[in-house]
Amino acid sequence: AQALASAGVQRVLEFETAVAVVADGYWQARRGAERLQLEWVKGPLAGLDSAAITAAQRERLRERGHVVRDEGEAPDPERIARTLTAEYRVPYLAHAAMEPLAAVASVADGRAEIWAGTQGPDVLQAMVARRLGIAREAVRVHPQLVGGAFGRRTYMDFVLEAVDVATAIGKPVKLVWSREDDMRHDRYRPAALAAMRADFDAEGALLAWEARIVSPSVLAGMVPLIAPLLLPEAVPASIARPIEPFAARHDPMNTEGASGIPYYLPRVRIESLLHDPGIPVGVWRSVGNSQNAFFSESFVDEVAHALGEDPLKFRLTRLPIDARERKVLELVAEKAAWGMAPPGVYQGVAVLDCFQSAVAEIVEVELVNAVPRVRRVLCAVDCGTIVNPDVVRMQLESAVVLALTAALYGEITIADGAVEQGSLDDYPLLRIDQCPPIETYFVPSDAPPTGIGEPGVPPLAPALANAIFAATGQRVRELPLMRAFATGNLT
Repeated sequence: AQALASAGVQRVLEFETAVAVVADGYWQARRGAERLQLEWVKGPLAGLDSAAITAAQRERLRERGHVVRDEGEAPDPERIARTLTAEYRVPYLAHAAMEPLAAVASVADGRAEIWAGTQGPDVLQAMVARRLGIAREAVRVHPQLVGGAFGRRTYMDFVLEAVDVATAIGKPVKLVWSREDDMRHDRYRPAALAAMRADFDAEGALLAWEARIVSPSVLAGMVPLIAPLLLPEAVPASIARPIEPFAARHDPMNTEGASGIPYYLPRVRIESLLHDPGIPVGVWRSVGNSQNAFFSESFVDEVAHALGEDPLKFRLTRLPIDARERKVLELVAEKAAWGMAPPGVYQGVAVLDCFQSAVAEIVEVELVNAVPRVRRVLCAVDCGTIVNPDVVRMQLESAVVLALTAALYGEITIADGAVEQGSLDDYPLLRIDQCPPIETYFVPSDAPPTGIGEPGVPPLAPALANAIFAATGQRVRELPLMRAFATGNLT
């Protein structure tokens, strides 16, 4: 009643998962929504919190996983003179795009017209058609500028809500999620846990490398997206549900960024262990590479230091002579004058080949009141033939900014089954006065062009963590890094 009494409010509609306030404009609708007196059912996740999720992930490590890569012979236990182990953890991350989710929908006379920023117009068309029980040809989608996506606008929940409201009121409607709605009802980058292990013989030679990674599956959650597009319209999309467990078990995104480790290692074993507490997860810029590169390239650094080797040299001596990773490492090391930083400046390095492009990054940090401050980031990329250098540079710089935000501050936490963060005051983004100089360099190539929107993200976090180790002698194995410094959670 209070909401309906607000100026400009026309109707209040209740749906299965949401309540919609229809008004003359957005701010009238928002004021009406603030006056709603709602009692939400907490659902099956009531009582769940972040600590319980992490504890369950650790418990999952006690079990056997799906073996993704198993190469080389396991060393004779009698040869193993030393074992290095480490646990790494990353939290859920929101997309936090500049523009919150919004869509315009018009439904009339057996047809629908949609205006939305979407990463899959054809998928959206198929999903709207199934929602309304009409042919795909009766749905017209007008793709708009996305205002930032990073994977979130792969999912169509906000557009389908607009379709439901437009159908209910019989008029075109523009639906806008608030920043709080956007933050608390995201498809998050998964929280993941990794148990890393390296075995050495008595002479210090590296014998074996193992990574066991616990994570929910992103691919399983994409089956409901893909099914409406691939299946004939007469076939219910629900018929694809039995595929979800198989997709989860064999999801390459669970280990990408770790399973393809390019270094020569006599023994490599990578396992994927599923753990799904029920928090919605989805694709996030660079997908599984974003967390798994942090695990893998940080541990590469640990192994190098355990052997008393320079981290850059350790990588280069274990890469094939023609590896793209070698080319970008050599280029970025030259530009950064690796090993010759000024006094008080410390360097960290990481490299990854993903989306068919190789990127190496060196992060330089200095300590200000015992807290690291990023001084400079250098990127080198091999992405084949570069048609427009400005676009490549723009993508790498934006990837560094996003990755630096995530590495320093990004964290979605769960309390009593709900997301605690709501806006940019408790989910901070990197500010312009915090952004370091970013330098980008290109490996000359006449090969076909390859991906550039994603590959700049994964190397940043491990390069930064490795630089912090160089500066402090302490390992940060859990993101976000600034929380580790604030809580003293250093090893």
